[in-house]
Amino acid sequence: MKNTWIVTTGNSDIWLNSTEHWDEACDRANFTIDKRPNQPNSRNSNNKKDSKLYFLVSRCLGLMYSNYPEAFQDLTFPLWDLFLKYFEDNNITIHRMIVLLTDQEKIFPKQDKDNFEHAFWKDTVKCQPLFEQYLQNHNWSKDIKLDFRILTLTKTSKGLDYWDIAILNEL
Repeated sequence: MKNTWIVTTGNSDIWLNSTEHWDEACDRANFTIDKRPNQPNSRNSNNKKDSKLYFLVSRCLGLMYSNYPEAFQDLTFPLWDLFLKYFEDNNITIHRMIVLLTDQEKIFPKQDKDNFEHAFWKDTVKCQPLFEQYLQNHNWSKDIKLDFRILTLTKTSKGLDYWDIAILNEL
């Protein structure tokens, strides 16, 4: 039997475990001093009692760290780590992996994109290189068929494909 793992990515799949490379990462993403995300505050991780993690919206992480391999160690993937450990502990071989990424860029005007709290910044589309690097570092990408799919919104009407409204149950 061949196993397929379908992964829905979200805004909390990647966290920072360090802000050591913060300024350089902002510069590489071409964020200007007046238009850059605030440096995140640490939060205690639910997974490791003593570790500190820093939350930043997905699109920012992708823009800031995708072209900065020297800072990849600043990232942590707590959910993915749990799944990979489960597969390994239970001798489950994954043959194909479908990773679903989100992109709402087409439905929001520019003024909304200037606010880092806006739903636009929660999209995971810019994180594909980070997920690929993670899998490569764990020797997964060589053994499985990896397929990234981008879910793109094209309209703003209330419905299941307007994710923030659907999640908040405001339909």
